[in-house]
Amino acid sequence: MATDPWVIAGLARMSDMPADDQIRAAIEACIANADELISGARNLAAAGSPRLAYHLGVLALEEVGKSSILGMRDIAQKAGSELPNSIAKGLDDHV
Repeated sequence: MATDPWVIAGLARMSDMPADDQIRAAIEACIANADELISGARNLAAAGSPRLAYHLGVLALEEVGKSSILGMRDIAQKAGSELPNSIAKGLDDHV
């Protein structure tokens, strides 16, 4: 399976990994980012900044969504198919 540049963007340490490990690492990075954003949102909410906390929560949801799209793309590629354009376009905006 060919590795697209979006898979390893911002994760240079992954360049020597097999493709499956790269995708797994990218998904794990998205989840770690979401976890950190949620932690920050909780801290902001506790400090009396609910509007800022809300926005960090939205960013966390985007990270979770991105991890889902990465997984769907990997499954589609292994099945010899492509993601529908409506879903694949989301990677252009979020990766």
